[in-house]
Amino acid sequence: MKMISFYVMVLCLGFAIACNTGKPPTAVKKCKTFPPNDFSEAIIVNLESVVDGDTLFYNELRFLCVYNSMYTKKGMYDSFGKWDVMINPEYGRISELVWKDVKLFEDDSLRFQVAAGGIESIYDMYASVTVFDQYGNDMLLEGSPYVEKIIDYFALLIFDNDNKKLDFYKQF
Repeated sequence: MKMISFYVMVLCLGFAIACNTGKPPTAVKKCKTFPPNDFSEAIIVNLESVVDGDTLFYNELRFLCVYNSMYTKKGMYDSFGKWDVMINPEYGRISELVWKDVKLFEDDSLRFQVAAGGIESIYDMYASVTVFDQYGNDMLLEGSPYVEKIIDYFALLIFDNDNKKLDFYKQF
């Protein structure tokens, strides 16, 4: 698997967002409820994108059946402030926000690049993140020692979301 740089990741995410057809995925579960500050399950989806003839593979963590698809974006904003890059997709979809060089875990010196997104449509309702380390390694790759830590970290951001903090929405 090819290691991808942060800028290629941003380009790749932007391309993947812009080219989504909006057709229903084949394995979507119907959400029965959308409880605030919760989700039905967390899944990791393997994605690919072709950039300049190279096929790039990466993973996205999705929190399904959320009340608000912006939970991961708002959680990152509440923890790290304003994002470094905003990817504005076409077709009226919600922007992806990217934070560079963030320290997610107090007990670890490794820095991360995090792209937070989400979807709200008649087919899907989820908040998502893609996480790379400072060296461009996909931290959601099967076998990564960070997968569970990342899932737990972002699940806690959703559970602990303070609906009264509105600064994110003023910036977004």
